[in-house]
Amino acid sequence: MTLVVIVVFDRMQNIQEWVRCWSMCETQNAKLLIINNVENETSKSAYQSYCSQVGVAYLPHDNVGYDIARLQDAVLGRLEGFPTDFDNIIWVTDDTLPMRKDFIHTFTNALSDEVVVSCMELPPTQNNHSVRAKMHIRTTGFCMSKEWFYKLKFTKDPIVTKFDCYEFEHMGDKTFLDQVQSWGKKAIQVTDINVSPLWDMGRPRQAKRKAEHYKLFPLPKQSDKKIAFVCLIYNSYPLILGTLLNQTHQNWNLILVHDGPNSTGLKELIEFHNDKRITYIERPVRLQNWGHAQRQWALQEMKAGRLANDCDYVLVGNADNWYSPVFCERMITEIEKHPNAVAAYTQQMLHSYLDWGIINCKMVQGYIDAGNVMIKRECAVSVGWNYVNEHSADFLYFKDVMNKYGSKNFIPVKGVHFSHN
Repeated sequence: MTLVVIVVFDRMQNIQEWVRCWSMCETQNAKLLIINNVENETSKSAYQSYCSQVGVAYLPHDNVGYDIARLQDAVLGRLEGFPTDFDNIIWVTDDTLPMRKDFIHTFTNALSDEVVVSCMELPPTQNNHSVRAKMHIRTTGFCMSKEWFYKLKFTKDPIVTKFDCYEFEHMGDKTFLDQVQSWGKKAIQVTDINVSPLWDMGRPRQAKRKAEHYKLFPLPKQSDKKIAFVCLIYNSYPLILGTLLNQTHQNWNLILVHDGPNSTGLKELIEFHNDKRITYIERPVRLQNWGHAQRQWALQEMKAGRLANDCDYVLVGNADNWYSPVFCERMITEIEKHPNAVAAYTQQMLHSYLDWGIINCKMVQGYIDAGNVMIKRECAVSVGWNYVNEHSADFLYFKDVMNKYGSKNFIPVKGVHFSHN
């Protein structure tokens, strides 16, 4: 079995791209493992939840020592949960993506009795005042057999700093390549770097490979799923309207529910836009209580099939909310990656209660907001909005959905894409 290890710090999109490509690669007799250098519990929870949803092995570790420290931990057997039942290992950093569907076999087939390391690149160190130019194995992507992997030595233990990493990779007299040569063995670069089976996204000279990557691993067509934004409003301009009109994903409905009769000409303002995606409803009586009774009514109308009958997702918020231009696109893209998911929420949000400070979101009361959570329509209407007098009725609504469908099926989406105003 070949173990493919991806080391990531805080780039969820790279891991998602790896998993997407992995599904198109030749992965027979191979296993993917994500090692996450964790900065905080929110980040850990997001990666853990994602890997669980897509069925990928996940190991968290404190964010100390970069990727080389995790390599050291794996070699020295102190990375709890690290598999030992592999024959070959391919070690990769998350900003290095596949460029061939058979990249695993390309690396493993290059190994022999004489060649014990096959790698993406064997470059010279850039000559400067502090580093002597010498050939080295770039640790962003290399392959070894299990036998030789566990023979690696490190001059510092534990590895902590960038300099410690440089010493292992390309400085001093006991570098990775020096060790291979001291064994009387060889390391080879599998191909010319410009046609490498792995692409280092961080190399400016290889920026052109982006088009090549997506030609080989094409992105799916944009989803045609529709989001219904049910937003309470009272005698004010709907700030949300501008943010929705500028969405990259344009398949949405805005349902403005006015809490009682309006006297500011709001109906005429909405009609002026002449946009069939916008529905304006004035309720006969103002009920106040943060508008929760009107939210309850809207979900009941949806359940009865009289409102937003063709939407796939529903988000219950307020008309003064702000969303980033990619909010709809990101929310739908992430939730559709997880077959059992029922809801999505952004990992962070701006909130007026904190003077527009950032809240790290989680599905816990006080850390989430109604306007930040998109729920599958059938799940939202089956549960309904059951509380009309409690200030935090939105969290109780989420809690009811989680109780019925499971909290692990609420998917975090990276980024600050929402502001509660």
